[in-house]
Amino acid sequence: MSTTRITIDLDDPESLPEGRVDYAVLDATTEEDIAAQQREDDAEAMRDCPRCTRPRVPNAETQEAMAEAEEMMRRGTARFASVEELLADLNEAGEE
Repeated sequence: MSTTRITIDLDDPESLPEGRVDYAVLDATTEEDIAAQQREDDAEAMRDCPRCTRPRVPNAETQEAMAEAEEMMRRGTARFASVEELLADLNEAGEE
């Protein structure tokens, strides 16, 4: 479709263009047509998505921590025996 430039006089409603709507096609559009168009739009968006984002894969350190957490959950144990141990570990990590 080509570009059409228009000038609108805000004081003159007659200067507004009528637009190019094919009301016969619009009236003949069914709910199935609309649903099909939505599916096509969604599929196109999914195809475009990988171009906009990159997959986030946990690094080795994060994967190790996740494996440790899963193992602790499986065993039903905690990493620290007390709050004091937890705070000491946090303080030590903050100093590094």
